[in-house]
Amino acid sequence: MRRLESVLGRLVKQSLGLSKLSHNTALLKALNIEKIEDIVNRNVLSLYNRIFKVNYMESNCTS
Repeated sequence: MRRLESVLGRLVKQSLGLSKLSHNTALLKALNIEKIEDIVNRNVLSLYNRIFKVNYMESNCTS
């Protein structure tokens, strides 16, 4: 996750023409860019939710 955050920070800095020494966290926060970890966690929870909905629907249809 940290590596993805680092790559994201570098890409943003390159696209804005900023120094490599700028801090990623403050920059990403100022640009209102969500942390990779938060995005992954939300998507994992969403996936689990969809899996359980499908399993629940399948178990009710076979009853």
